[in-house]
Amino acid sequence: MEPEDVVSAFLEQRERFEEDEPRRKEERLGKFILSGSQARDFLFHKPDYPKTEDKQMFRKTAIGEDRVDIQTWLERTPAYKVRYTLTRVDGEWKISELYFPCSRCDGKGKTRLKACSRCKGTGWESLTNLMDE
Repeated sequence: MEPEDVVSAFLEQRERFEEDEPRRKEERLGKFILSGSQARDFLFHKPDYPKTEDKQMFRKTAIGEDRVDIQTWLERTPAYKVRYTLTRVDGEWKISELYFPCSRCDGKGKTRLKACSRCKGTGWESLTNLMDE
């Protein structure tokens, strides 16, 4: 399965089984997420996005042979975007980190005319860093 297929299947499964009891949700969604990832618990809960028939969009960026970023957003509501980092483990792609648009610069990477000090100009904040605050 390609990395974008993993994210797409994960999002579909999470939507479909939102009401499942925690143990069943772990069985269904756990296969998509790297064991020990701090993003694991967060990923089991569907974000509170507005109800829409908007199409989920994907953009893939390779970081290396065994790491890939997949950015997702809703086609007509681009403000709701998330970036997933996937890592290949034993030949399978697993979600290993989660990023959100930086809260200081609104995902632009700049505040005024210089690089944002919070995201260091990337426009993204990792869930791991947000949880450590």
